[in-house]
Amino acid sequence: MRFSVLINNYNYGRFLPETLASVGAQSLPAHEIIVVDDGSRDDSLAVLASLRETIPGLRILPQVNGGQFSAMRAGIRAATGDWCAFLDADDTWRPEHLSNAARSLAAEPEAAVYYSGHAETSGPPIYRSKWPAGPSGPFAALVSATGVRIGTITSTVILRSDLARQIAELPEALDSDWRIRADDVLLYAAAFSGAVFVHDPAPNVLYRIHGENAFAHGDSAAREKAYVENKIRLFAACRARHGLDPSRHFELLRDEVAALPAPRRSREALRRYRRALWRQRAPLLSRLRAILATARPANPPPPARA
Repeated sequence: MRFSVLINNYNYGRFLPETLASVGAQSLPAHEIIVVDDGSRDDSLAVLASLRETIPGLRILPQVNGGQFSAMRAGIRAATGDWCAFLDADDTWRPEHLSNAARSLAAEPEAAVYYSGHAETSGPPIYRSKWPAGPSGPFAALVSATGVRIGTITSTVILRSDLARQIAELPEALDSDWRIRADDVLLYAAAFSGAVFVHDPAPNVLYRIHGENAFAHGDSAAREKAYVENKIRLFAACRARHGLDPSRHFELLRDEVAALPAPRRSREALRRYRRALWRQRAPLLSRLRAILATARPANPPPPARA
């Protein structure tokens, strides 16, 4: 299992030595390390050049500033591994991050997405996944109907390379929307594709809190309004790509939850499906039947022959 480590960097030269050292310290070595420098104005490129000789497999890709998703695209397109492991330039990994991911993914061969837990370097917890450990999904209809997010921060996320390349081919017009918070593009687009996710809640990632971390310090009302508009455009692009018609959300939800294998019918998933089914525009009796059906075992075995 070959992991391409993709680091997006913008003006974080002061953090790069520690971030890259954490990749070099992995108990399972990375296949390659690709740092996309997104037009930094600090000493990032000089720092990277000084580290190149001491870090095997380090590739440096400078580009004109285009924002976080633009940098992720460039890294994905350059990657040659089986999996793309994303890491923000100001975060670090614990030594077992890649080895734990490999173990979890080997146990779930259908999975195309992995995400771990994380711990903040200071302050209270900011975001934790509500999904249980182990496999979840596919949740394309659930995400399309509700906007529920699966996964957490960028540095916990690992995508199978074919899925990552598919996401990298989303319309480039989205780049200007996702100059920050582009982990949402990875996770939403993966869910829309029908991917199975695997969650390991172990805090294998250290999420650095510092003065320039916009997400950690909250958003203004204007920025949050723009974020909602960005999500609308992203969802439209993903629905168009995967043929998810919002007018058919009830049928899509009903069929999707019915097809979920038993190991993925978590209490959290069923709760969200029931709420989503209830809110759809469908006859009351149809909604009640669909909700009651979620209480039955998934994929019941065929009746025994006489």
